[in-house]
Amino acid sequence: MYFTIENPDVKMIEQLNIAKDAADKANKAKTEFLSNMSHEIRTPLNAIVGFSECMLSSKDLNETKEFAKDVVDASQNLLEIVNGILDISKIEANKMEIIPKEYNPREVFNSLVKLVQPRISEKPIELKVNISPDLPGILKGDMSKVKQIILNLLTNAAKYTDKGSIEFIVNCINRSNTNTCILNIAIKDTGRGIKEKDINKLFSKFERIDEDKNTTIEGTGLGLAITKSLTEMMGGKITVQSKFEEGSVFRVTLEQEIISMEIPEGNTEEIEIDYNRHPGKRILIVDDSKINLKVANQILKPYNFNVKLVESGFEALEIMESQTFDLILMDIMMPKMNGVETLRRLKNIDGFDIPVVALTADAIEGKEEQYLQAGFDDYLSKPIDKNQLDRVLNKFLGGNDNV
Repeated sequence: MYFTIENPDVKMIEQLNIAKDAADKANKAKTEFLSNMSHEIRTPLNAIVGFSECMLSSKDLNETKEFAKDVVDASQNLLEIVNGILDISKIEANKMEIIPKEYNPREVFNSLVKLVQPRISEKPIELKVNISPDLPGILKGDMSKVKQIILNLLTNAAKYTDKGSIEFIVNCINRSNTNTCILNIAIKDTGRGIKEKDINKLFSKFERIDEDKNTTIEGTGLGLAITKSLTEMMGGKITVQSKFEEGSVFRVTLEQEIISMEIPEGNTEEIEIDYNRHPGKRILIVDDSKINLKVANQILKPYNFNVKLVESGFEALEIMESQTFDLILMDIMMPKMNGVETLRRLKNIDGFDIPVVALTADAIEGKEEQYLQAGFDDYLSKPIDKNQLDRVLNKFLGGNDNV
């Protein structure tokens, strides 16, 4: 009895075996994850490198433009993969935050339709959109996560539907007594469908259903796991109904605050960039990567700025002794002196009043607030979004006062 019940050595061996099994499972999961990531990351990278080399050797302008489009598409695919890995890491570390803000739901939903349209343009698929007329004009909630949830579901439908239709339906229940709107979102498709035995695996990390039949479909197996986590973080619910080889219906329910029932006039999503608004302004870009400096310089070229490129915080401090600028775009993760330390030293210069914007690949949620608290005037993440860049330029440079 002592040996079987009280013997501490037996208990310790049992605990060690449990720990060993857990470690073996963790190692297996890690190996499968790394193998999956290696495949998923190398696929768009192969396209980026291959088409870039084709561009270098091509002598036909139209062909070069086609290669460039393929490079951009592959780059966006790679960015989606990296963002998915970062998102699942933040969720598991409890670092993901809900950040509510006001938004126009019609504008958001229509922009998502435009994003998914190119994915189905070469297939015989009809994309149907049905948005309830009683949808409030302005809602308040975490718009970016609402967009991510719907985009993940629309993208999945586009991936696994070869013909027929995809239907994006938005209904709502408006409760005036609590000033809340219950969004009921459905994505219906006539795609490949899911076997009943696989439905329970659908929202698990790194799971890809019928992987042997879906080898041509890109993806990490993280999209639906992230979608479920984000939905539940916002107090919502996601369900799925599916018939194998007939199609699927994903339904999401989310509660948002009603700010206004009136539909705003105009469409702020589609703003044409005016490159002639502030020519001749002096911009300093600080980044230790020569390729990043080249990218930023090329993106700024249409504005006709006077751009100065430096590769370190030390060079930035040195150049400030003899030159002045209208705006500084500052990388953060630089060796020897990072962007935050460079900013601190710049602000110690007598009379320094140049706006400094953090320009960084450190785009994890919460970092923007961190850099604003550190003293930066604004924040831009890499890869640079042209509309966000234009917003920052207009914010700090004003109009054509140099003309």
